[in-house]
Amino acid sequence: MASYTYVCPECGNTVEREYRVPSIIRTCESGCGFDHYVRAELADAIAEVPEESRPDDWDDLTSTERLLVAFREGFLSMGDVR
Repeated sequence: MASYTYVCPECGNTVEREYRVPSIIRTCESGCGFDHYVRAELADAIAEVPEESRPDDWDDLTSTERLLVAFREGFLSMGDVR
């Protein structure tokens, strides 16, 4: 069975799961709190948004808000999150 990696958007901690969804909700073992872990391939696409395409408050955005920017700028499509 396939395994998928999910990443904590705050510290980069990862967990493996046998199911593929855009994100999972869990408490980070590193003490980052209760948050959405994003599937690693989506986190990678978010990180690849060029600086010139990022809003001025990029560093203050949540992982969900950054995901929306990646969609808006065309770095992700609906097919990517399925």
